[in-house]
Amino acid sequence: MTELHWEKFERNRIRLPTEIVRTATRSGLNGTETMDCWLVVLKPGRYRLVVVGTDAASRILRQIEETQAAGDLLDSTDSDSDDSISARLISCSVSRRPVWRLNFPKEALRLVPEGERGRYVAVMIVAGFIELWFPDTLRRAVSVPISDILS
Repeated sequence: MTELHWEKFERNRIRLPTEIVRTATRSGLNGTETMDCWLVVLKPGRYRLVVVGTDAASRILRQIEETQAAGDLLDSTDSDSDDSISARLISCSVSRRPVWRLNFPKEALRLVPEGERGRYVAVMIVAGFIELWFPDTLRRAVSVPISDILS
C-alpha cells in the first residue's frame, strides 16, 4: 500500500521520509553523499524525482534532443507543451545528513501556482518514483469521485 507523507516545506528544503526512499524502487537514491537529481514537472504542483545518470529519464532526454535538433523555421511550432519539454526537467540535489533532504529549486517553485505555495507538500510513491504534490494539486486530483476511478 502506498503511503502519503505530509512534509514541511522549509527554506526550499523538503525532508524525504526514509521509508519512502527505501520503498521507491525507481528513485535511485542510495548512499550518504549528495546526489544530483532532476525534478520532472508532470504538471505545476506535481513533480517526480529522478537521479541523474539513471535510465529512468532516458525517454524525456530523447524527447528533449529531438526538440532541440536543427530544423526549418516553422518546425516545432505546433505544440507548446511538446516544445517546452526541456523546461520540465529541473536540476536539484538530494542529501542525506542525517535524513534525506531535497533542495527544492527556485525554478521549480516558480511553476507552482501562487495558491499552491503552502507550508507543506505531500510526498508519495507513484510508479516506483518519489513524487511531490502541492496541496491544491492533490486536492483537485482526489476531487474526482472514487466510484469514477474504480468502475
